[in-house]
Amino acid sequence: MAKAANPQHILVEVWPCALPLDPDSANSMKEHRDQYARVARVFEAIDKPDAETGVTAFDGFLLAGFGNIPALKAAIAGVRMVSDKPVFASAVMDGEGHLDPKKTQTLEEAVAAMAEFGADVAGFATFAGPEEAAQLARRAAAVTDLPLLVSLAVPPMAKGRRKAKESGPYDTPETMLSAASALRAAGVQFLRATSQAGPAYTAVLAAATSGFDVHRPAGE
Repeated sequence: MAKAANPQHILVEVWPCALPLDPDSANSMKEHRDQYARVARVFEAIDKPDAETGVTAFDGFLLAGFGNIPALKAAIAGVRMVSDKPVFASAVMDGEGHLDPKKTQTLEEAVAAMAEFGADVAGFATFAGPEEAAQLARRAAAVTDLPLLVSLAVPPMAKGRRKAKESGPYDTPETMLSAASALRAAGVQFLRATSQAGPAYTAVLAAATSGFDVHRPAGE
């Protein structure tokens, strides 16, 4: 169905499993890793090139919505057991760069783990505004040379309207313009409008970045 729409690329988005996780238990970590390996095997099994075009079923995996580092490690390791396709990894951050409510896990630690366990792209999702998100991106760029992905989370929309129910940095699609500019300047290669974002949000991001190459602040 996705291929019928002729997209440039198709990513398989995988969210955290609901299993309880004890990061100090090797068995618990292995059980988590195996959950993601099973998902990867399902999709690898259908990834046969089209007889006429040679196009494969999908292009990579997006591991999204992760709120703790041990689960993220297990997910990347599980996919890597099965597939050599590109892996985009993303953790959920607050505006200060913390994953968890107790503020014990940081953006830098998450990004370092993504690189260590074999992700091809390191990223984060946040409700933070454009300048805060750009600062988080600069912090991520200081930790890794991997391409960066930033997902800007949009709050729930009012019924039948384009405006969000609650005022915030991304309460209308037009707010993505300044966000795209700030994040591109910070060296972000991949941008997403996520959570409750509608197609208009993605359209604005695409229009704001069309024709531009992204360069890291250091000049890569």
